[in-house]
Amino acid sequence: MIQFLFYGQDGQRSVLESAYTNPEKSLRLDAEIAYPDKEQILTALQTIDQWKEDFHVICIFSYEMGCIIQDAPMPGELPAGYPVLAAYAFSGIVEGPEEPMGGAAENPATRERGTLPAHKSGFDLGALRMDLHPQSYRRHIESIQEKIRQGRSYQVNFTTPLRMPFSGDPLQLFHSMRQRFPSPYSVYADLGDRQIVSISPELFFQASRTERFQPRHNQEDARKHLKPIPRAEQPDDTHPGSTTSHRMHEPSYMDSDSTEEVHPSGSEKQATGSKAFSNGYRLEVRPMKGTVRASKDPQQDRKLKNVLMESVKDRAELAMITDLLRNDLGRIAPTGGVGLEKAIQCESYVYVHQLTSVISAFHKSGKLSDILPSLFPSGSITGAPRRETMRIIAEEENRYRGVYTGSIGLAKKDHSRLNVAIRTAEISQGWLRYGAGGGITLLSDSQKEWDELHWKARPLSRERPGLIETMLLINGRIRNRELHLERMLRSISRLGMEAQTAINQSRSLLNSLLDGIVAETPKGRYRLRIHRNSEGTLSQSVQSLDPPRRSAGESRSRWKVRLWDYPMSSHDRMLHHKVDRRGCYDSALRQARADGYDEILFYNERGEITEGSITNLFYRMEGKWYTPPIRCGLLPGIGRKRLLHRWRHRIGFRRLLIDEMESIERLVLVNSLRGLIEAKF
Repeated sequence: MIQFLFYGQDGQRSVLESAYTNPEKSLRLDAEIAYPDKEQILTALQTIDQWKEDFHVICIFSYEMGCIIQDAPMPGELPAGYPVLAAYAFSGIVEGPEEPMGGAAENPATRERGTLPAHKSGFDLGALRMDLHPQSYRRHIESIQEKIRQGRSYQVNFTTPLRMPFSGDPLQLFHSMRQRFPSPYSVYADLGDRQIVSISPELFFQASRTERFQPRHNQEDARKHLKPIPRAEQPDDTHPGSTTSHRMHEPSYMDSDSTEEVHPSGSEKQATGSKAFSNGYRLEVRPMKGTVRASKDPQQDRKLKNVLMESVKDRAELAMITDLLRNDLGRIAPTGGVGLEKAIQCESYVYVHQLTSVISAFHKSGKLSDILPSLFPSGSITGAPRRETMRIIAEEENRYRGVYTGSIGLAKKDHSRLNVAIRTAEISQGWLRYGAGGGITLLSDSQKEWDELHWKARPLSRERPGLIETMLLINGRIRNRELHLERMLRSISRLGMEAQTAINQSRSLLNSLLDGIVAETPKGRYRLRIHRNSEGTLSQSVQSLDPPRRSAGESRSRWKVRLWDYPMSSHDRMLHHKVDRRGCYDSALRQARADGYDEILFYNERGEITEGSITNLFYRMEGKWYTPPIRCGLLPGIGRKRLLHRWRHRIGFRRLLIDEMESIERLVLVNSLRGLIEAKF
């Protein structure tokens, strides 16, 4: 189902603005054998302009669309079927029940338009994977700085993708992120074949119909902001591509093949006069540069903000991009129709502070087909000058960006607003992909940039998991004790939780703990759970366990099972270990039992059935018994291990597809506490 959610920010709270589902019209230009060309993209933008006269149109623009518009090379090949441009037209917003999606209480008074039904499911993230390591990252920074010295650019936005296996409901990831890190331009987009989660704090542009527009110029603010960097600290005072010297307070960051140029000190198009314009659209852009972490300590937080505001490097970056975007707007605005309303300000979010400026301009039509060729992609995520810097990006980055650093937004007849898609993840085929990066100048320090890159990925940070083992304790004896013990020790070793030399010490500690539990527990049937947290601390719980359920006419009742609604990622090696990261399993089982089922079955991104929440599965098809192989993404349970050892010549390994579930002759679940359980689908 095609679905979109837009959330804004009210103080430190995330608030629902609008929701859309089931579009009346759609348009996608995908990357196939050949990419769409510039003419096709401009035609699509004209179609969006037509649609927005009668519909609410949601737009998704990839960074690579900007490469095509600007005649610049792409940093990497897009996967087949990836949307270069996508647009969806809706007749109106969704109205729904009172409880918003995501579970956390929100004040209905803050919801301007529409609410959504509650939807509580889990998600899990696997280990973070990066293509770059610190040494290679440093080499890229040094290479970029050399190209800046050669006069090709003033500043280059260098990014890299971070990847993590993703299991479960992407919508719940979005709610988790936007509640923990409220941002003014947050968007959730479900395109069917992929989901996009954006908690962007940066506005690309908004266009609002206005009867009268008069540019505002804060010249004093501009002079302070754009003052020269001291000579010893100047990164370079040679304009890219020329030998002409420019002071840092009067640079030109225009593209080399542009026919117009705008300087911060003012030009004919940036005149400070009082000329007003009527019956058109007010455009606003808010470029964002410079990042520093936020602190929960008020005094320390003030210090961090002051450091950011006084940073020569960050102020220079913002000055460059502000000048670039004023130039961009000057190409599409009438003479005198561009104003610098705020040259520098600090915007604060839950986990970062960032520098921004505010630039406004008049535009007669407000059409995306007129605006985007000049503005897209935003200079804040390329650098300056744009086209030559995009060439450097293609030389240094070897992976596609996709929607990251592109734009997502909503276009309507009288108002359009699009974000710069930073702090943005996309989910497809069991992987989450999240871009992060920063602006590189001659003043950049590679270690600080590396640290900032990881700080920007903080919304996806997860605690290291611990390990659990659940055992059956009957009358002073732990069933399969050695098998459980060996599995936990193997996981400790393979997950790097302890050095190999310390494994024997862990074995002794676990045996001592189990011996003590057995000695202190009276006779009976118990569920024994051992937990080892990520720091190595052990804890235990012992609960009385009811006898297995039986029903009249059957030696044991058959469990009723169903499939979960979302795939697990077979790329996540944590699925092979019994970790305490059980968001998907526990929430799915809870919901299934509330709906009258005994167990929930999971499947992976390829549609292969893997396991139950608390069981492994065996099935018979065409008279033969099988179990899914571990590579499908499942826990090798103790009960499964024992059955395979006992019946190794009669049980084979075979993938079980969702479409084959109706064809299986018998389904048996196994659990080390409950044993074998007949099940029906």
